[in-house]
Amino acid sequence: MLRFIPITAEEYSTYAEASILAYAADHVVDGRWSAEESVDQARQEFAQLLPNGPATEDHYLKMLVNEREERIGVLWFHMHGTGDRRSAYVYDIIIYPAYRRQGFGEMALRQLEEVVRDLGGHRVSLHVFGHNQAAYALYVKLGFIPTNINMAKDLA
Repeated sequence: MLRFIPITAEEYSTYAEASILAYAADHVVDGRWSAEESVDQARQEFAQLLPNGPATEDHYLKMLVNEREERIGVLWFHMHGTGDRRSAYVYDIIIYPAYRRQGFGEMALRQLEEVVRDLGGHRVSLHVFGHNQAAYALYVKLGFIPTNINMAKDLA
């Protein structure tokens, strides 16, 4: 069993800092940003997306809680569009290391589908970094399909 609960201000602060650093590192691995600029770039994007933190309109930041009431991760998604074009975009899903490989990521994404339907949405979209093969495999297992593919080749 898994529940989504509102994120507290303290949890948000801890989450935001960790997420910014992880996002910056992913962009460095992908070669999009230099190590020197990555954290500042990530902070800027985060601030643009969430100017009011977890109170930003149409953004949902939820703590993932298991049956023992342990906080096992965070889910951040945004609802956008109108009418039959309303959909969700997952900005982040994190399962804390001690809880990985136990099916919680799959449970969270399946539960998210129901939440999005209840909010009038018809689609869930997300981004996965090319080097994150574990996440990619999970998304494919759950029925996600590529809608765009960016590719790069580093030249010596």
